[in-house]
Amino acid sequence: MRTIHILLLSASLMGAVLSCEKSAPVSPLPATAPTVEEVGGTGVLHVTVGTEGATKASLTGLDEKAVRSLQVFVFNAESGKRETDKFVSGNSLTITAPVGNKHVWAVVNHARFADIPTEAELKNTVSDLSDNYSAGNISLIMAGEKDVEVTRSSIQVTVNVTRLASRIVLTKVTRQFADTYLAGCTFTIKDMYLKNVAGHTNFSLNKKNNNTEWDIIDPTLWYNKLRDENTSAVTPLICDHDLNISCEEGVAKEIKRVWYTYPNPTSDDNNSTTWSARHTRLVIHAEITGYGGSAIQSYYTFTLPVLKRNCSYEISDITFTLLGKNNDDDDTVTDTGTAAITLNVVDWDSSTALTFNM
Repeated sequence: MRTIHILLLSASLMGAVLSCEKSAPVSPLPATAPTVEEVGGTGVLHVTVGTEGATKASLTGLDEKAVRSLQVFVFNAESGKRETDKFVSGNSLTITAPVGNKHVWAVVNHARFADIPTEAELKNTVSDLSDNYSAGNISLIMAGEKDVEVTRSSIQVTVNVTRLASRIVLTKVTRQFADTYLAGCTFTIKDMYLKNVAGHTNFSLNKKNNNTEWDIIDPTLWYNKLRDENTSAVTPLICDHDLNISCEEGVAKEIKRVWYTYPNPTSDDNNSTTWSARHTRLVIHAEITGYGGSAIQSYYTFTLPVLKRNCSYEISDITFTLLGKNNDDDDTVTDTGTAAITLNVVDWDSSTALTFNM
């Protein structure tokens, strides 16, 4: 009887199991295949940065491609929301991100951004020109973006970055006072600096106007408005003081000076003593001795064109033929008959685009 009882109990259990299997509903197949985001998982990105094209160090010996810090953001390509970010001291890092289509951003030589929730917010973030100078070093801010599909594997990603700044280069000056009362005098360059300097810009990498110009903000912060304000935060970027460069009559003098400013999109210009947005200018202050009883201070002011991001404005020669202004308290420019300037505008990493004389 004990054996029969066990067999009957087993049959009863088997019937219960079969009853449960018959009553369980059948799940329908999905109408469409799930995306990689819906399936889930992560991938590993090995990110390095590089500048577009090959550039040599600047004329002053600064490595304009140096990467001292790197922050990488991974944004969801559809929602624009940040999914992860990482900051390192160096030019490469490894970061884990959810699988799917992403916009990967690299920001170089900027202090770490603590909270950038969306790609739009990063594009609208504003950098001060002073961010390019830290701890006694010029470290040019750069940024770049790349579309990447993250898979459940390890992939290598290279993001090309470009500089937010514009570069002004002066390579040579010539003193040409022949047949004037100044020909026998000494001519010493004391200071050179930029004024009416745009002090901030945004990180947007969008282009406009047939993809020829960056979609940058109009500056509301300016340095050296109308004159040399000697603002310490940006002085190493836009000013050279106490140079004492002696220039001989009729001799071309190699100068090799470089300055950095943020792009100035201002197209309208004026010389009003009341401040308003206007073109950036280069000022050269020289001291002339040997004529009369005291030294003569002479200021030469040259207007630069609209300054674009990651472009270099290379002045191959400035020729001085007469005295300039006796001070720089106004914003008038030097007459063509007093000094002439030859300027080439180039993409920082490319070839000559145009030339003009003043």
